[in-house]
Amino acid sequence: MSNVHELSFLKEKIEELKKDGVYRTLPVLGTPSQAEVILNGKNVINLSSNNYLGFANHPRLKRAAIEAVEKYGWQSQVQLELL
Repeated sequence: MSNVHELSFLKEKIEELKKDGVYRTLPVLGTPSQAEVILNGKNVINLSSNNYLGFANHPRLKRAAIEAVEKYGWQSQVQLELL
């Protein structure tokens, strides 16, 4: 492999994927997660969210979450058990 920092192998792979018609770009979400969102510039119904109750953008819940983080802090923790 040549100089990894040049990343030419990635550029070649991307071009190969494009040529084969399987290169995928990620959609751009233009609004907060809600029932209707702007996706790639189009207004669409959001059927792929866990926000089915509409709580993700509720002002009272957002405030409560911020207050809890300020009071108790935040930490992502994963416990791995080896068997």
